[in-house]
Amino acid sequence: MNTARGTCTIALALFTLFLTVILVGIPTIILAVPVLGNSSGRLEFTPPGSVNRSCSGAPQGPRLAKMQLLFEPTTIPSHCHAQLESDLLLRPLAADDDARGHLELLSVLTVAPNLADGKYRETFDLLRACPTTYFTIVIVQKSTDKVVACGTIFVERKFVRSAGLVGHIEDIAVSKTMQGRKLGLKIINTLEEIGRGQGCYKIILDCSKDNIPFYEKCGFKHKEFQMVRYMADPGPSRSPTSSRL
Repeated sequence: MNTARGTCTIALALFTLFLTVILVGIPTIILAVPVLGNSSGRLEFTPPGSVNRSCSGAPQGPRLAKMQLLFEPTTIPSHCHAQLESDLLLRPLAADDDARGHLELLSVLTVAPNLADGKYRETFDLLRACPTTYFTIVIVQKSTDKVVACGTIFVERKFVRSAGLVGHIEDIAVSKTMQGRKLGLKIINTLEEIGRGQGCYKIILDCSKDNIPFYEKCGFKHKEFQMVRYMADPGPSRSPTSSRL
């Protein structure tokens, strides 16, 4: 009889524990689970096409996630995003940025006519096929969805310096409408951080004589001279003044 009584007591205890889990434990677990990935457990709504910023300052959002970008956005350090005003977005070049005025912006540097159908995307795909070599970044004005500043760093792999890496900065352009906001400096700083992150032992660039003071402010120094030989007539070109940077 004692054995039967003990068995009944254990069964009653297990049944009571089961009811406690059902009635108390599950609601508690449900309430503790974050909603839609929000660690606070609060429901948040992201409007379609918007780009939010995480606590690190890096852009987040469904629209950016759906874009075909030249390289992984996290390659851009978070503090580079934080240096921009709230009306601007810093990101890698996108496959459809020709529609956002990328080529028009580059025309402040040299001849940059519209490309034949598919040529922009073809060039983008060739660059994207070398994921650790080409890094073109753009700054987009959110209100107009237009590219207002851009720049590129590409990584050269060498046999010297223990198979070292050299970063080459090219095609720094800033819209005339953005003069005075130091976007050129912010583009240069971001490209420098990308080069540092890739392991470059030095970063070099070519510029006009008028722009030497600007790049000296960015930490660069004048060294040696550039030589060039064109294989064909490149046509007329323009060198940007420091005010455009």
